[in-house]
Amino acid sequence: MIESNRCLEYLYVTGCDKLVSFPIDLGELPCISKLHVYNCPELRSLPKGIGHLSNLTELAIGGLSESINFNSFQAALDGIQQSKSLSYLYLYGWEHWDSLPYQLQRLTSLKILELKGFGIEALPEWLGGLPSLRSLELYDLKKLRHMQRLTKLECLIVRDCPLFEERCRQERGPDSEWSKILHIADIHGVGPGY
Repeated sequence: MIESNRCLEYLYVTGCDKLVSFPIDLGELPCISKLHVYNCPELRSLPKGIGHLSNLTELAIGGLSESINFNSFQAALDGIQQSKSLSYLYLYGWEHWDSLPYQLQRLTSLKILELKGFGIEALPEWLGGLPSLRSLELYDLKKLRHMQRLTKLECLIVRDCPLFEERCRQERGPDSEWSKILHIADIHGVGPGY
């Protein structure tokens, strides 16, 4: 039924506790601009065709079955690096995933990036090369220790990233990350005052 609605613009699949598979080819729904597949803990595979959504402006994916491995997660995003309209991206990973999908480094229109649950220890250098990125939100990144200097960033929100938060409380010293973020106008959750 969904695939027959070729004018569908928004598709939200959230909080479906018993959903195991998503057999829809999103490439058949060319008008989708907002896609959320989130908080479906039994979902074992992501829908096909995400990378073929040329009108996609907003994408949120995560909170899925832990049986999905990183390579499958990354493969489901193939093609989004060609997107010229994707401006908001929310990805929820797992702590045993120690990297981010490579496709992110080519998202030139991305303005807001939210990351949750990944096991990365440092934000990748290419993050500083995203020309449109203005807001970065980091949640529950328990292993995060280092950040790149993101000169164009206007807003930074950090929650439940204890190692990084601790390193930002120190204004000076060899372990301080504060100097990399103090130029950001709007900072929440980290800094010497927290």
